Amino acid sequence: MVADREETPWIPDSLKDARAAGIVDPDLLEAVTFYRESRYRHPNCTNRLLFVRYGSLLKFDAFNLVPDLLTQPLQVIVGGRRGNTGQYEAGQRLFDLSPSKEKHLMAVEGAGHYDMY
Repeated sequence: MVADREETPWIPDSLKDARAAGIVDPDLLEAVTFYRESRYRHPNCTNRLLFVRYGSLLKFDAFNLVPDLLTQPLQVIVGGRRGNTGQYEAGQRLFDLSPSKEKHLMAVEGAGHYDMY
């Protein structure tokens, strides 16, 4: 039997909410701006995570599939401005794990994770 289910926001619903919560992390504020307040915001996005338990989320690792699936030529593009999202490091890890003989890693200098959209 599943315990009480709870829907919680992935990120604050607005910059106003983020500031009220004392959030100052620039990457998180960029995410709120992009996903919640920009023209790219999808009208069907509820920004809610149906929380049941952390176990499935915490143990999920798609990187173990990289050596089997990314054997074709590969171009990995990351923002060169490293932030708290870990996306630069994830791109580097993806590149390193791929067995492709034809692969290239490109960092766009000055760009952050959300600039890459």
